[in-house]
Amino acid sequence: MEQGRLTKEERKNIRDKTLESLNALTPESGIEATAGIAPLLVPDPKAAPGQNGLRVGRETILEVIDAVDKKIRSKAKRSALVEALWSTGSGECRVAAALLLPPLLPAPNEEEEAIAVERVRAYLAATDSPAVREALADAVSRELEAGRDDSWNRAFKVWRSETDPRYRVFGVAAYARLLSRGKAPEKLFDGLMVARRHAADSDPMVRRSVVQLLLAGARRQALAVSRFVARFEEDDREEVRALAVEVLPRVRRERDQETGAAPGEADGAGVALS
Repeated sequence: MEQGRLTKEERKNIRDKTLESLNALTPESGIEATAGIAPLLVPDPKAAPGQNGLRVGRETILEVIDAVDKKIRSKAKRSALVEALWSTGSGECRVAAALLLPPLLPAPNEEEEAIAVERVRAYLAATDSPAVREALADAVSRELEAGRDDSWNRAFKVWRSETDPRYRVFGVAAYARLLSRGKAPEKLFDGLMVARRHAADSDPMVRRSVVQLLLAGARRQALAVSRFVARFEEDDREEVRALAVEVLPRVRRERDQETGAAPGEADGAGVALS
């Protein structure tokens, strides 16, 4: 995997080659453009992947994304590029495809919203890469942030009953990404409701995302999250009580820093869970 930060010259080379490749992009096909971009995202297919499973640094991927954003205004062309990048099968190209998705997700009506949801679902079904799933969650979190969240929250509730944890975890991961960016604090309640629905899920993937969501929310609204999670200590389910044991000490440290209170001093009535 690529080490260190890109130099100014390396960034310019990536941008220039991406822009040159985009000259071949059409609304009907992104294959030729992808043929020029893919080697930038995977310069050495034999390289050992990093901890995130990728063989190139995120900075390289973001340089490609930035170049596309600057040049491509057509949604049809962007969609063709996303599909072509995804079809390569490489994790690096699929992360780039996911990060290019946000402008394609807003829809003027419920029918097209449903198409956007199904597109993301199809991508989820096709990948086992945590890095790709995180990029997809980040893309959808932009919709949540913009307030276009009704169709997504409906999907999250349906996916909650899926046996495949990739679907169960997705709503949790999307809210975790939103809160981790420090955006849309008014969405904290929605995120906590999603966390509550999955608090008893024993799958490690889902559980990690619930913890991430709660800690992300606590970075800016620690008192509210502390009171919310404190109610988990009274739950009849062992998994939920165990979650409280894992998360509460960390959330309370954030809370005490936020309020300036002595440890435990800020405890109060819990947030209603129903």
